[in-house]
Amino acid sequence: MRFALVLLAAAATASDDKTHVVVAGSGSHALGVVACVRSVFEGALNQVQVHVIVQQKDVHDFQAALRCALPQEDWRVVPWEDRRVARLVSVRHGKKGYLAHALNYARFYLREILPDNVDKALWLDSDTVVIGDITSMVRNALTRGRNAVAAVAREKKACGTHFLNCSNPDALELLWE
Repeated sequence: MRFALVLLAAAATASDDKTHVVVAGSGSHALGVVACVRSVFEGALNQVQVHVIVQQKDVHDFQAALRCALPQEDWRVVPWEDRRVARLVSVRHGKKGYLAHALNYARFYLREILPDNVDKALWLDSDTVVIGDITSMVRNALTRGRNAVAAVAREKKACGTHFLNCSNPDALELLWE
C-alpha cells in the first residue's frame, strides 16, 4: 500500500506556532516538489514552514528552484546523506526497486532532521498537491498521544498528481477520531 500523506506528531503544537510540512524528493522529482510546496503555501491561512529534504548533491538546485518559484515564503532545504541508511536498505524484488532510494526512509529520521522546536509535522509525498488550508487540519490532528502516526492510503494505483482536499470529511474524521 502506498500513502498520499503521513502525519508524524507529538502531543503539542510547534512552539513557534507555525505549521510544519515536510517534503522529500530527488533531482528527478524537483518539479513535483516545487508544485507540492507551492500548493501548501497557496492554501495556507496561517504561518507555514516547509522543510524540503533532498540529497546533498541536489541542495543548490532545489534552493534555486524554490527561490525562483517561492521567493517570499518560509521554506528550507535540508540535506540528506544516503549513507545514513545505505546499509539498512535492501530490496529483493525488482518491482519494488523504488523502495531502495534512501530518501524514502528520511521520514523515520524527522526527529533528528527537524529543528528542536518542531513537535508536529505533516509529511507529504512529492506527488501530492494540497487543495485548501492544511494548517487547521494539522493543528487539530493527532492530539491524544506523545507519539502518533496517521496515514491516508491511496485507493487507486498512482497515476499523475494526487490531491489532498483539506475539507474532505473522510480524511478529517480519520485524523480527528
